[in-house]
Parts: sequence; C-alpha cells; structure tokens
Amino acid sequence: VLAIGKNLHVAYMPYKGFNHEDGIVASRSATKSLRSHHAYKFDYTITKITKTNKALLSKQTSKFTPSQLAKLDERGFPKKGTKLEYGDPVFAVLEERQATETDKVLGRLYKTLTNPYKVVSEVWDHEEPGEVVDVYTDSENVRILVRCERDLEVGDKITGLHGNKGVISHIMDDHEMPHSRDTGKPVDLVLNPASVTSRINLGQVLETAAAKIAKKTGEPYKTVVYENQNNIDKVMDELKKHNLSDTEEIYDPVSGKTIGDKVLAGPQYIIKLNKTTDANYSARSVGGYDNNAQPTKGGDDGAKAVSYMEFLGLLGS
Repeated sequence: VLAIGKNLHVAYMPYKGFNHEDGIVASRSATKSLRSHHAYKFDYTITKITKTNKALLSKQTSKFTPSQLAKLDERGFPKKGTKLEYGDPVFAVLEERQATETDKVLGRLYKTLTNPYKVVSEVWDHEEPGEVVDVYTDSENVRILVRCERDLEVGDKITGLHGNKGVISHIMDDHEMPHSRDTGKPVDLVLNPASVTSRINLGQVLETAAAKIAKKTGEPYKTVVYENQNNIDKVMDELKKHNLSDTEEIYDPVSGKTIGDKVLAGPQYIIKLNKTTDANYSARSVGGYDNNAQPTKGGDDGAKAVSYMEFLGLLGS
C-alpha cells in the first residue's frame, strides 16, 4: 500500500481572508512536514582565456570576502562537502578581457585604472544553505552539484489527491494556529470550503471523513473506484457506527473563543508540488519587440506574468 504525501490535519473554513479562493493557511509544523529536497547544477567550461587562480582572483576583486573565498580550492571551484550560504560563490574564476579604447586612455594615465581580467562567477542565491555534493571535471568542463532542503514557503503550491490544489498564502506559528477541541492540537492546514464547490470535487471531503474511520480502526479505508455507489451515505453511516463526527469545534488559542463549532476537519494526504515560490513569480518587463509587435525574448529571459492561482494566493496574504 503506497501512501503518497503527508497525512496532515486539515480544516475547511474561511479564516480572516488569508485563504481567499485558492489561498491556504499553514502551520509552522506543516511547513517542516512538507520539506523538500532540491538539487542544482552549475557548469563552467575552461578555455584558453580562463585563469583558475584564487590568489590572483583575490587581488583582482573585492566582490567576495576572505571567508567566502576560503570555501573555494586554489582553482576557484568549491570543495566537496562545502556548505554554501546566501551570497557565497559557487565558483569564481578570471577571464582575460580585451582592452577597450577607454581602457587604453585610462592606462596611459595610471595602470591600476585598467583591469586585464573580468570575474566570472556563480553565486548561491537561495535562502537555504546548500551542500556541494559533487565536483567533477570532464576534459575542460567543470560540473558542480549542490543540494539543499527547503521548508514549505508562502507562494508554494500544494495539492491533495483529488486535484484540490492551492497556494500557501499565510504561515502561522503553531501556538497561534486555529486549534481543534477534539485533538487539542493546532490544525495543520486551513482550506477554503468554497473551493470544494467551485471545483465540484467532493472526493477531498470524503477522504477527510473516511480518514477518521481509518485512524480509529487502524486499517486503510478502501473504496471501489468508478463503482456506482453512494459513498456519502456509506461514509456517514460508518462514522456513526464508530461514534465519530466529520466535523469538529475549532477555536482560537489566543482568545480562547470558538471560531466554528461544526467545521469539517480531519486527516488528508497533502503533496508539495514542484512549482515552488522561487520559480513561481516574476514581474512583467519591457523588452525588445519585432516589426510585428511580438516580444523578441521568451523562456527564462523574457517577461512573465503571475498566473491566476498564484495571484489569488497573493491576495490571501
């Protein structure tokens, strides 16, 4: 039996506008539970104009601190096992550059005003620390592999097993998160109940209710796919047999007041999707256009827009 995702305690209710439309409120514990592993690849080709000399590099630039350069070997590439923090160089080398006319004029005035080299580097620009897991050279090609772990963040997209996807719009500490009277613990995720009817997707609701039966009995709750049966009545009848309810009383732990006394809540499997916040957003920009008024750039370099679901998640935040 394969259980995909993390089994989290969810509640379906509006909450202070944070879960507007596709927005989802998450507890701090839930962000740890949905931690994901990421791998990044950096390539550099050494040519005849490349100077792989860290000592010379440190004289030519003040872009990196001595402690940052200490993470590189004498060629300017990282050592295996190195921990990279935000702003650290993944690699840094020098390349010879041809002097411009301006350089030649400045060089006549004072030699230090010209620089025969330019710094070529890649910088670790992620908030999470990265670990260099491999550095290998194939002929003149150097490849660096870096791995990091990332908690769930605002802007990340998650989904259940029924296509009930959404965007994290707000993260709260556990002691401030809405609590369940039944469990005495904070809810992991607060989902928008309106999203169930708008997507006409009742599978997620039945999963949450049936999961309570599975939790009490210790056995998986199985249903027959595509069979014409009234699953709603079946699940509700079995809930009554086990003295269970599909709803719970949810309260605010800060004020102690009840938010809702009959809120649909219970376990549900949640998956963190590949579309994370660091790749989700980019602003529109003004670039070049051809004679047909079409943008000349696309892909990673061209202008992009925030899609509608991410836009709603931002409204919730």
